Amino acid sequence: APAVAKASCIARELQVVLVLDLLTRQQCEAGISGCPDDGQRIHNTAVALDETGSLLSIYHKRHPFGDEHDYVDGSSTAEKARFTTKFGVTFGMFICFDLMFELSDPDVRDIVFPTDWVNNVLGPLGPGAREAQSAWSRVHGKNLIAANYGGFGRHSSGSGIYESGNAVASFFNPSEEPRSQLLIADLPGGNGASIPDAAQTVLV
Repeated sequence: APAVAKASCIARELQVVLVLDLLTRQQCEAGISGCPDDGQRIHNTAVALDETGSLLSIYHKRHPFGDEHDYVDGSSTAEKARFTTKFGVTFGMFICFDLMFELSDPDVRDIVFPTDWVNNVLGPLGPGAREAQSAWSRVHGKNLIAANYGGFGRHSSGSGIYESGNAVASFFNPSEEPRSQLLIADLPGGNGASIPDAAQTVLV
């Protein structure tokens, strides 16, 4: 896909581990094993690339939310996404509403989490993006690197880097206009290695 090819070039040029979220299409045989009538599955997909631009891992979102059900197929695989970087840290990876269901492998403490979390979508008492991120990190005792889309201003803003629920760095845009901000933080890795700052690990 052109977007992945461009991201691969960016990762190689900047020497970063890059995780991006995009829609992907997977051909299948219509009517077989739940394949849609049009012979293709559309997935909300996270792709992880290493510092050379090479593929590290692919994850298809398992739990579509709201009107996403109208155009996205949830993945049925039971295998959890994981990848190990050259700086010695193994990451898990899942997307948005998966946060309410997914547990990473027990031996993986560090998670990357691309999302388009709509704040208060469950009502005024529903968790905002940063509240949900912090709570997951705290409950599971894991590091979470979360990047929210933010294209709808405050309605979909809220990103952070968390260590066992503590926000080491976070961003929220209170305006109605789209805004983004690069977050940088050092974290202790789950296997004793140190997770470099956002100059090494970036979500888009």
